[in-house]
Amino acid sequence: MSETTHTPGPWRTGRKVFRTIYCEEHGTEGRLIGVMDRREDATLVAAAPEMLAALRDMVSAALTDAPGVPDNVLERAVVALAKAEGREP
Repeated sequence: MSETTHTPGPWRTGRKVFRTIYCEEHGTEGRLIGVMDRREDATLVAAAPEMLAALRDMVSAALTDAPGVPDNVLERAVVALAKAEGREP
């Protein structure tokens, strides 16, 4: 699989303006990633790094000889999906 070249996560929506997306950096507001028209879109985009990592792990697990997806990989996917949908896992 290819190396990640995007700004590393975790990303999150803004604390005051929820349509903004920031890269968390050592407890600061972080670097601005983008601004979306809708809060729901920002929530989805903010989950992108976790979703990408979970998908890579699921594909890697599926390509091995071991049957099924390991529980820890599935849990990461569930958490990333919940974040993308704007809810708690």
